[in-house]
Amino acid sequence: MQESFHYCKYRRDENQLYIFADDTVPRWLTAAQHIDFDTMAGADKFGNVYFVRLPQDVSDEIEEDPTGGKIKWEQGKLNGAPNKVEEIVQYHVGDVVSCLQKASLIPGGGECIIYGTVMGSLGALLPFTSRDDVDFFSHLEMHMRQEHPPLCGRDHMAYRSAYFPVKVSHK
Repeated sequence: MQESFHYCKYRRDENQLYIFADDTVPRWLTAAQHIDFDTMAGADKFGNVYFVRLPQDVSDEIEEDPTGGKIKWEQGKLNGAPNKVEEIVQYHVGDVVSCLQKASLIPGGGECIIYGTVMGSLGALLPFTSRDDVDFFSHLEMHMRQEHPPLCGRDHMAYRSAYFPVKVSHK
C-alpha cells in the first residue's frame, strides 16, 4: 500500500471498482485499521500514526447514488480521485508501527487503538472525552517541555513535527 487509503465503489454490472476518494499525502502504509464507516487509522514507514475521514458530503453523495453512475464520470486531477479524505489527527510515535488493533481495555469501556512497533514497543491511543482533558494534557506537555528538556538537546517540537507540522487545536 504505497499510496495511503483509497475509497472505492463496486459496480456490479461492470464488475469494476471505481476510486472516488483518496488521501492528499501519498504515504507508505505499514499498518491499517478500519475505525467506522467513514474513518480509517493508518501508520506509515516514518513512524506516524494518523486518522483520516471521508467528508460527510462525499459520504452522503455516495450513499444517494447506489449504482455509482456519477463516480464513473468524475475525474480527479493528476490521476487522483475526485474527492480527498480529511486528516483528523496525526502523531509521530518514533518507531515503525507494524500493527494497529481496535480494542476495549475494560469490559464496557470505550474503544482505543492498540499499536505495536518493529522494536517491540506497545502503545495505546485513547480518545479524549472532553475539552478539559485536551487543555490539561496540552498544558502538561508544555510544562514538561520547559522543566525537563530532552537530554540530547533536540527540540521537542521539532521531534513532534518530524515529517508533518504539529496541529494546534484552537476550539
